[in-house]
Parts: sequence; C-alpha cells; structure tokens
Amino acid sequence: MRALIFFILFSNILFAQYDSTMYELIKTTYARSFDTHIVYKYLHSNSEQKTKAAILSIAQSEDTLFVPKLLNLDSNKYGKEICFALAQIGKCDQSINFLWKYLYSSPLPKTYPKIFFAIGKIGNGNDLKKLVEFYNSFDGPIFPYEGISEAILQFQIRGIKSDDSKLILETEITHQLSSPNRIIKALCVLSRYGGSENLWTDFENFLNGSILLNSIEKKEIELKQFVLMNIKKEVFITSVQTLVLDEVHKNPLLLIQLVKILHLLRFNTNSFTNLNLNLYFELLNDVNPNVALQAAISIKNIKDYINDSLKIEVKSRIDEMLFDQSKPMGFRGELLLSRYEIFGNYQENEKIINKLNLPIKYQIQFYAKNQDSKKAAKKLFELFGHTYRTKDEIEVLQELLEIKDKITYSSELRIIFLHILKSEKAPLISIVADGIDSVFIAQNSKKLREIISKQINIFKDNSDFLEATMSLINLSKKIDSDFYISMIEKTKSSTLYSIRKFVSSKTEDKRIGYKELDKFENIWSNSFKYTQAIIKTSKGDITIQFNSELAPISVANFCMLADQKFYIGIAFHRVVPGFVIQAGDPTATGWGGPGYDIVSEFTDTDFGIGYVGMASAGKDTESSQFFIMQGSHPYLDSRYTLFAKVIEGMAVVYSITEEDLIISIELN
Repeated sequence: MRALIFFILFSNILFAQYDSTMYELIKTTYARSFDTHIVYKYLHSNSEQKTKAAILSIAQSEDTLFVPKLLNLDSNKYGKEICFALAQIGKCDQSINFLWKYLYSSPLPKTYPKIFFAIGKIGNGNDLKKLVEFYNSFDGPIFPYEGISEAILQFQIRGIKSDDSKLILETEITHQLSSPNRIIKALCVLSRYGGSENLWTDFENFLNGSILLNSIEKKEIELKQFVLMNIKKEVFITSVQTLVLDEVHKNPLLLIQLVKILHLLRFNTNSFTNLNLNLYFELLNDVNPNVALQAAISIKNIKDYINDSLKIEVKSRIDEMLFDQSKPMGFRGELLLSRYEIFGNYQENEKIINKLNLPIKYQIQFYAKNQDSKKAAKKLFELFGHTYRTKDEIEVLQELLEIKDKITYSSELRIIFLHILKSEKAPLISIVADGIDSVFIAQNSKKLREIISKQINIFKDNSDFLEATMSLINLSKKIDSDFYISMIEKTKSSTLYSIRKFVSSKTEDKRIGYKELDKFENIWSNSFKYTQAIIKTSKGDITIQFNSELAPISVANFCMLADQKFYIGIAFHRVVPGFVIQAGDPTATGWGGPGYDIVSEFTDTDFGIGYVGMASAGKDTESSQFFIMQGSHPYLDSRYTLFAKVIEGMAVVYSITEEDLIISIELN
C-alpha cells in the first residue's frame, strides 16, 4: 500500500516553481497586487524556474491583461504552464482562440492534456462541440492524444454536457488500445456523468481480452475505485469480480466504495441473496471504523431488495449491533437511521433511540424524519432550545430548513430565523440567510432589511464572519435590487480583502485594493523552513511532506499555526468515508478558524490518495482548516490549494473518525 501511495504522490509533482530567493514575487502574489515590475522581471528572466514561478503567480491573478504577455512566451518550453495560467485567469476570447490554434499546431504530446484542460475550463458549449468533432475527426484505430477526459470533466463541472462527450468517455474506457491512465481518467469523469447502459458489457469484454491488466497494477486502487463509482444499476459479477472484488478486503477505500453499491451486485442469480447480506454484516463488523460506518449508512439501500423472511433476519442482526456498547456511538447512530429507513415504524424506533442515549446529532436527524411535519418541527424546536453546542444548532437548523415548506413558516420558525439573523453566531446566520426563501422574505422584508444592514455594519471587517457577510449580501439581493446595491456599497469599505473580492465579483468594479500584509512576514519566515510534519492524532501518526515549491504561503501558514500550538486538541470535525478527513477548526463546526485568512495557491497537481489540501469558502478564503484525501477525486484539481502529501500513515488516515483529535504537530 505504501509503495502505491509513493507512486501516486510523486508521479504528478511539477518541477520546483517557487524557492526561498523569491521574496518579492511571493509577496506581491500574496498581496494580490501582482506588481508588473516584479512579475515581468521574473517572467522574462533567463531562468526557466523564475519564468515558471511568474506564470504560476499570474495564474492566481484572474487578470486578462496578463494574457498577451503569456502568449508571447515560448510555447515549446512553457506550453503546459501557459495553458494552466490561461485556464485559471478565466474566460477570454484571446485565450480560447490561442488554445484552439495551439491544439491544431501539433504541439508536444505531453502538452495535449493541458490544452484540453484549459479549453474545458474556459470554453462554452460550442467549444465542447468542436472538441467532439476534433476527437471524431481521426480515422485511426484510436484518438492519438491523451487528456480528452480532462476537458470533458472541466465542462461537466460547469454544467456543460452532451451525449456525444459521454460516448467519448465510453470509447476511452473500452477501446483495446487505451492506456491505463486514459481508462482511469475516463472512468472518473463518467462516474460524474451517471454511468452508461452499455458500459459494463463492453468493459467486461475489454477486460477479458486485454493485455493491459498487468500495466494497470501500478494504479489499481484508483482504477477499482472508479469502477465501483460507476456502478449505478444491477450488475452481474463476472470479470468485474476479478478486477474489483479480488483481495478488496486489503484496502479500506475499496471496501468503502464497495459497500455503497453492494445492493446492486448480483452473484450468479437475479436477486439479492444471503451472500449480499452476509457481506453487509461482514463490513458492518470491519476493523476499520470508516468501513463499518459506511456500511451502517449504506445498508438502508437494501430496503427494496429483501423479502419478508430476510427482513426478520436483518432486523434481528441490526438490533443486536445497536445495543452493543462496544460499537462507536456514531456507528450506532447511523445504523439506527438506516433501520428506520428499511423498516419504518416511527414509534418503535423512537423507543429505541431513547434507550440508546445517542449523540444529539442522530436524535435530530431521526426526529426530522417524522412523517407528521408539525410533530417533527415541534421536536426540533425543543431540541434547539435545549442544546448549547453550535454544532448541534447547525444540525437542527439544516433539518428545519428541509421541512420549512411543509410547516408554512409557523410563528415559532419565524421567531427562530429572525433571532438567528440578529445573533452573533456566524455559521447560524449564514445557514439561515442561505436557506430562507421568497415566501419568508415577502413576509418579513422590512425586518430583514433592518437586520441585514445592521449586521453588515458590525461584521464586514471581521474575518470570523466572512461567510456570514457573504450570505447576508446574497440575501439582500433576493429582497430588492436597490437594497442590494446599497449593501454592496456599504461592504466595499471592508478592511478584509476576501470580502472586497467577494463584493467585486458582484459588480464590474475591480478596484478592490490589495490583501492585508500584517501576517506576511511571519508567513514568509516559515515558507521554506520545514519540509515535513508529523501530525500526531488519537489514532496514530500521519507524516506529511510539504510542497513549498508550489504553495509556500499555505505551507507557511500551517507551520506557523502548528508552531503556535493552534492545532493541539482540535477534532477532525468532518469525515466523509472514501473522500476526506478534515480538521483545523477550533469550534468543530466547520466554520471556525484562527481569526484571519490567507490566499489560494491553485496548481496543476492532482488530488489523489493521500494529498493534503486547504479547505475554503471560495477563492482566497483559506485559513486553518485542511483536509487529507482518502480517495482520488480529480474534480478538486486547481480548485483547492494542494500543499502537502502523506508519505507515511495512510492506515491512520483511513481510521480517523469524527471527534478523533490532533494531539500535537511536530515540524521537521
């Protein structure tokens, strides 16, 4: 397993970009001033590394004025970097025209994926059609260039899809001459498209006759992950069993993906069998807590596949686990919710939940499922009034917003929502501001105007209320255009760059000033000081290696906070099995931080297994929260800052659950 992680991690790292001599370039990039005197000095340097560093800086700017300078560079030497920068800067006629000309100019083969990526990132629907035509224009046995799936993914992320592009993905997967990398990329993108009716027959035929299976071994975990993610309907286990299920028990990521689709697997019969059922309970008892947790979440999928005799057995085995005190509370909570989904009977499950004394999170989710919405709301109001943890209040609010249409904004709900909007609880403000609809707005327009105006005055300079301020601005737009404009004007004077940047995205006025520099010198002193960190957790140690050459600001910020003992005792507040584990929030709500934010450092690297990224609420809003990838998820690429990679301790990463703690961080 460790050897595989090393392969994935080191195969995608670019040549070093920044280094410790580049103080002025990194400072102007951090300040978001992009001083042209400094940037152009590096861009036109005789040093290839300095030129690449300047291109990477420009990629963060979102300023199309840099485009002509990029296009004047030697594309044979800097083609990949130019394409990435154009993609990150954003839509520009000059950029898209260059990309098409570059594509047709027969560039170096390694450049094609970067051209495709950039076209997908900034092109429109017509560009997708042109790309399909380009792909289909080749008469040879297979499209001669890798990377077409990258473009289709970037289009799909922006909601631009087509049946023709889906056919391309299927061809990339099933063609006898496809490389392992092409198959994996296409499988990843197709999983976001929703799978294919004919894929499995074609794919199994391909696998049965393929001579590439041995070469796939180096990336077999990614391949199997995406195969499992593409199963959307019932499938018989033939060659897929050979590819996916053999020795799957050795990898928790694959077990997590397997249990999500276990209800769809058919073993030599047309129906759900005891073999499926036994596998569920085997996974419910897995030694890895995340595998067991996902099994507790996913077992509800069997609801429509089991007969009455199987239901009796399933209920008995679930109940035995529910009352097993050795099982984690989170596991039992999810299993109780699945029990109710499978068997119904609200009153019976309510008695069980009262006996189990589960965390309030699961009580909230259960009571919200009451078919009588008024009774559900009453219980949620009661829980909201008796909880003192913001994390639990967030849970209640989210459930109330889910059922708000069924209870027609009762007086209690109106009072709670208005009270929250007037409060000093940033996450609650944001949730309510984002969640209320036109009905509530029409009923409370005058009051909302007063609250929004007052709160923006109070919070626009407070980084702890970054998301709350953004949500209030968005809410003001739903009320009235003139009021919205007045709130935009009010917020323009914020001392926080991230707020001014958000406001500028709502207008054509880009004169937002520069990022505050009060933290920069401390950040700079840590940018290249350390190469590794050992994150000591309640489950064991995770060693990460920093990518200072790509993300010096994010590395430095992490090290600075670690040196200040900021992370000691902080919980992993978010764990999504098979996706990420996330920490760095002292409030454990997902909304907290150190009281300031830094800037994004997007790079051309893949978010594969074991990579470490910065959580954010949008570009240039990162602070202390970070996440570690349990799976490979390329749709995060160039959208989140990647600043480190796990080099030891992936077993610990897979074993972390919510409420596990960071004990300390040792910097080396």
